[in-house]
Amino acid sequence: MKLLIGILYLLALIMVGTVSALAGKYFSWGGQTDEYEKYGFQIASVAGSWVSALATLAAVIAAMYAVWAQIRESRRLAAEERIASIFHSRGACFSHSMAVINQLRGRLKFIQRTIIEGGRPAFAIPANANKLSSLFDQLLDRENFHHLPGPIVDAIGDLAGSIFGVEMLAQGIFLPYAENQARMLPARPDLAGLSETFNETDKKLDDLFTMFENSRKEVDELIAKVNQAG
Repeated sequence: MKLLIGILYLLALIMVGTVSALAGKYFSWGGQTDEYEKYGFQIASVAGSWVSALATLAAVIAAMYAVWAQIRESRRLAAEERIASIFHSRGACFSHSMAVINQLRGRLKFIQRTIIEGGRPAFAIPANANKLSSLFDQLLDRENFHHLPGPIVDAIGDLAGSIFGVEMLAQGIFLPYAENQARMLPARPDLAGLSETFNETDKKLDDLFTMFENSRKEVDELIAKVNQAG
């Protein structure tokens, strides 16, 4: 577009130069009436042709510029929509993961209390252990990994071993009650030492939640900037 405007400007300069040259010669013949009038008509004819041509070219350039501006604006809006869509998808992924982590926390604490404090039917242990596993599988969803930064992926991988350890521990505690799953579990203060295992896993969940929370804030800030730019 800048090139076309430059060409129009160059043609205008050529026209002015040509008409000026013709006018100079015209006025130099001021004493020769016949030539004076004849050359005057030639100058007027050339100037009219140039003005008409430049006006047509200017109209074409203006139309092309309008089309170019519209295409540029459409592309800009489309790009902003794609960016906003990506950010919204990423934000939804982070929010969902944070909700899953909160549920994992609840299940983990319930299993811990059930094993140490007792007072609940034995089948509560495998039921919650299975739920713990299914919830963690949601964090391992391959679609989510398109949105997750490297540190969060590493933290999820580190957490996987701890979740598996809790599941194996729960199965081992439940095994003696497999024949009578409705039996109420007794308190096991002798297993209080297992709290360290649960607390370590809970700490990893807390750290992972904070990472998701910070990433969600960054996405919200980027979405706000895109909306302001729009």
